[in-house]
Amino acid sequence: MLAALQFCPALAAGQDNGEPVKFFATRYTTSTDQLRQRFARESGATLQSPVDYVIRKFQDHDIVLLGEAHGWAHNTDFLQALLPRLHAAGIGFAFEPINARNQAELDKLLTASRFDEESANFLLLDTGFNYVGYRDVLHAAWKLNQSLLPKAPRFRITAIDESDMATVKDWSQLRPGEKARDPQVRERMIAALRQGDSRDQLWMQIIDRDFIRKGVKAVVYAGAMHTSTSFLIERGWDGVQGHHRTVGNMLYDYIGSRAFTVLLHEGSRYRTQMVEDLLGDSRSKQFGIDLKSSLLGAVPSLTDGYVPMQRRGGPEGYTLSDLADGYIYLTPRRQWLVSPPIKGIYDGPRNLRLVQERMRLSAGDRNLKVNVAELEAADVRNAQHYQYLTNGDW
Repeated sequence: MLAALQFCPALAAGQDNGEPVKFFATRYTTSTDQLRQRFARESGATLQSPVDYVIRKFQDHDIVLLGEAHGWAHNTDFLQALLPRLHAAGIGFAFEPINARNQAELDKLLTASRFDEESANFLLLDTGFNYVGYRDVLHAAWKLNQSLLPKAPRFRITAIDESDMATVKDWSQLRPGEKARDPQVRERMIAALRQGDSRDQLWMQIIDRDFIRKGVKAVVYAGAMHTSTSFLIERGWDGVQGHHRTVGNMLYDYIGSRAFTVLLHEGSRYRTQMVEDLLGDSRSKQFGIDLKSSLLGAVPSLTDGYVPMQRRGGPEGYTLSDLADGYIYLTPRRQWLVSPPIKGIYDGPRNLRLVQERMRLSAGDRNLKVNVAELEAADVRNAQHYQYLTNGDW
């Protein structure tokens, strides 16, 4: 197995030398072309299509965690292609973008004779996954069920999220004069969540109940930093101090190597550019590959919003193979497209009530008027900014 490359100080300082793969050449005292040739030679017989790769992982594993960067169209396109294969293989599917409390409505949506777009919009609005791609995933699951014989088992999406666990849910939680958006309120809500693990704990309970205890294998599709298994992380953005145990960590503690993490091609510009530089001509292919036995696994990995702290029992400094067991490459970064925001997501009295109550709580104003046109315009601006970040240092 390749020795892990050390963390690169130049990249840590935010410098971009234009050709990150040179760091491999420095470490291995060889040329960039030779490294690319080595990757092509070593991986040529092992590259599999992304869908085949995921399905074959279940020969040796019970839970496969797929970690994404939220909102990219190519990820949800891949997911739509994966669903029929999961169903054919009897593999379950757990999905972050739907709140667990809405499971009954989700079941109804996916088995109804007509796809209820307003219901789908509500389910996604409730978690803030306001992207067309996620609704397309729900529609693909509904369409799959429409194609099945009348007595055949239906494909089910298991909702696992509880996205507002660290937010104020109703006025009774606010003290006189407080607003939900005030920092002290946020701190009080987080302090009640036992170091920020409660959201992932809920996921773990659902996965255990619906899959592990029943002997059912499953894919867990979630944000990338929820999926780390043997890698500990620290979250700083929400005020939580210390290591945050992800649902992947919990699964690893529970079932060990029967849990397997696969990252979809994502992350900082530095990491993705290093991956793509190393791929060379393979950048035109879609594939899945194991990281522990691949040169790709030696790519240095930098902080991406969450702050990775250490390998369990390992030294400081980390690589792609520390973060995950496998990697799925779908498209080069320059071709990434943000899934557009859902038009009309605020239509319908229930959807409008949901967003109106949350905004009133946030502002501490029971009479706040919600302007739907402004909300939709803000969604478009957010998507445009997210797209802009593909060329930035996130």
